[in-house]
Amino acid sequence: MTLLSFPVNCGFGFSKRQSGQAKMHKLIFFLAALSAAGLTNAQSASISGNQLLRLMNGSTMEQAVALGYVMGASNSSPNGILCIPQGVDAGQLRDVVKKNLEATPTIRHMEAFFLVEASLVLVWPCPSVRK
Repeated sequence: MTLLSFPVNCGFGFSKRQSGQAKMHKLIFFLAALSAAGLTNAQSASISGNQLLRLMNGSTMEQAVALGYVMGASNSSPNGILCIPQGVDAGQLRDVVKKNLEATPTIRHMEAFFLVEASLVLVWPCPSVRK
């Protein structure tokens, strides 16, 4: 199966009543399924959300590493899932991810790559994901 044959409406079924954490869990499950199917470019170093948050709060060099990680993960997102508007800069991406990591401590042990993608998709989903 190629990404092009993947169904556009994946049935996330987000409702306004669902908590942000419930939405995050659905997105992580979906992104993990994509990865298992070989549909993502998850070639980045495997670190946890806890490690990424420590980098974000660390020295200037560690913050730069975290920023690069977030940018790499956002650029590796499968087509049709994440639609970042023009004008959004790297610092804004980092801020969204950091806020979400701080707000969801119960899942920070998971792989940072998926947490970054899920954080960004919650804010900037493509129209096909919003349905």
